[in-house]
Amino acid sequence: METQEGLTLVVGLGLIGGSIARALTAAGWSVHGVDPDAATRAAALAALAVRHAHASLADAMAMPSLVVLATPPGVTLDLLSYPWPGGSIVTDCAGVKVAVVEAVPEQLRSRFVGGHPMAGNEGRGFGASDPELFRGRPWVLTPTSEASPSATALVERMVRALGAEPVPMSADAHDRRVALLSHLPNLLAAILVGMEPDLERPDIAGGSWRDATRVAGGNPELWADIFTLNADEIEGRIDQMVNRLEAVRRALEQRNRAALLATFTSGNAQ
Repeated sequence: METQEGLTLVVGLGLIGGSIARALTAAGWSVHGVDPDAATRAAALAALAVRHAHASLADAMAMPSLVVLATPPGVTLDLLSYPWPGGSIVTDCAGVKVAVVEAVPEQLRSRFVGGHPMAGNEGRGFGASDPELFRGRPWVLTPTSEASPSATALVERMVRALGAEPVPMSADAHDRRVALLSHLPNLLAAILVGMEPDLERPDIAGGSWRDATRVAGGNPELWADIFTLNADEIEGRIDQMVNRLEAVRRALEQRNRAALLATFTSGNAQ
């Protein structure tokens, strides 16, 4: 078990932050939380996810050894400029990395290690948190070029304490890959759910509808941030998708069974 001396401060106790707090506490770490929502703080305390829950950073007086920013990307960007104590190592959980790493101020760059847990569920808020959420899942790490070995090592210990596997990667490689692996699927799920009013009999929807739309219940504010900050990569993936859909439309117009078969065959090859 990876242990940690000192205090870990989790900022944001929603699905991801709540899951981190619960898992680290279960692993024996000393965890405090920050969340502006009183009901969320009460729920985290009742679940014994944190020792103390603060309404703001100003209330969290103790100096943490590790700060975990589990907030929407837009909020994360704002928090990077917070005057974190010189002894604190800071990491984040944002689903976009280039914008975050580029925004890290000079005084924090040796102590910042970007991160993105490749895990989640269709829920939101602390009530959807799960201490087993990250077990066996990859956790991408994108430290700044100036990050100290000790900073990277501490964040890696945290990731392993959560049951996840650290995966080092450049920020641009991360954003390029997750545009297809995460961002586009969430977009398509949202579009499908947006078409639901056109369904005459939603009660007969089967497993394929549920599987394709499961992630559509995520936090809209979070996804608006991600799409804004990773716009170039997502635009490219949308162009690819549009080209493929147009090819299918042409095959349908031509009743070209061979082209349709090739489309579904390539999907089965994954």
